[in-house]
Amino acid sequence: MRQHIRCLLPLLAGMLLFLQSYGQQSVPCTNNNVFQQYVYPNPYATFYICDAGEYVLLYVVAGNEYVIATCDNSGFDTQITVFDSWTGEVLAYNDDNYNCNGMGTLALQSAVTLYTYSTDYWVVAIDEYYCQNSGRAANVSVLVNPYGPPRLAAPDSVQAAPGQPPRPFVIFPNPTDGPMTVHLDGLSGERATINITDVQGRIVRSETALLSSGLLSTNIDLSGESPGMYVVQIHTENEVLTKRICVH
Repeated sequence: MRQHIRCLLPLLAGMLLFLQSYGQQSVPCTNNNVFQQYVYPNPYATFYICDAGEYVLLYVVAGNEYVIATCDNSGFDTQITVFDSWTGEVLAYNDDNYNCNGMGTLALQSAVTLYTYSTDYWVVAIDEYYCQNSGRAANVSVLVNPYGPPRLAAPDSVQAAPGQPPRPFVIFPNPTDGPMTVHLDGLSGERATINITDVQGRIVRSETALLSSGLLSTNIDLSGESPGMYVVQIHTENEVLTKRICVH
């Protein structure tokens, strides 16, 4: 009996090692990864290399659906966690996707599908199971689908009137190295106040702009500010509108 047990021990140890290396984790990883690069996906599939333990800032455009996957990577068991770059909230997570192998069965690779209501950055973190920052290289793909399922108006759009299409709140370029244009139509009143705050909530710029028949279009330069995320708020007589920008 003891001899049989001794024979089974290596097998049990091997099974335990397999489960530890190729298991499935339902809890998202925390973002203790290090920044690698900005990624600006084109309308087709975009590919980049990201080591387990790194993250990228993925530029996403309002109204698009994004499929982020490591399906082309077969070297190790990957995990994808997507965070809101401003709040740190987990937007999506996957460890082992049924569709990566094209057979409807669990694969060691991961994929997430997300729709965005606003133009922004997502933090896309890659880890090795079990949330290891192992440094092993993963092939990541980003597929942009501009024809995703119909959605409600974006939170950073403004409804002009019941039954009318939303008015876009546009800041371009975004990201910017300093100079930018703020554009919004359909405002009420004669003037608007534009406040720009940093991540600590400190006002770094405040300007008043005159409206022309409800149109706000003004140029602002943040060239002297530190790189990072900022919040642009437009205050009028009866509304406050908010949008995020990135200065690099």
